[in-house]
Amino acid sequence: MFGVGVATKVYVAAGATDMRKGFQGLYGIVRDQLGCDPLSGHLFLFANAKRTRLKVLLWDGTGLWVCAKQYHPSDVELSLGTPDYRKAFFVGLMRAVRTGPPATGPRCRGGKTASR
Repeated sequence: MFGVGVATKVYVAAGATDMRKGFQGLYGIVRDQLGCDPLSGHLFLFANAKRTRLKVLLWDGTGLWVCAKQYHPSDVELSLGTPDYRKAFFVGLMRAVRTGPPATGPRCRGGKTASR
């Protein structure tokens, strides 16, 4: 997918983000609300109000990536009241961007997404 170097910064958008936003909507949040350059090569992390979904916006030098992750409610270890939730989402992000198959086994069965 893409590499994350030691100079790459991770910016977390405070508050809830509408997860219906795509490239242009997230680009606008980075530029207008965070005051950053979306084409900087840094990671921009967005989460919904329940902190069960996250999106990442990243410029890789050739184009923008928008990656999304949805946590199953039982997978979310930290609640909104926990001061450490950003760390948990960063760890989840790093798991999402690594290469190779997930450590938990096959993701699809018979052409359909595996259910929990």
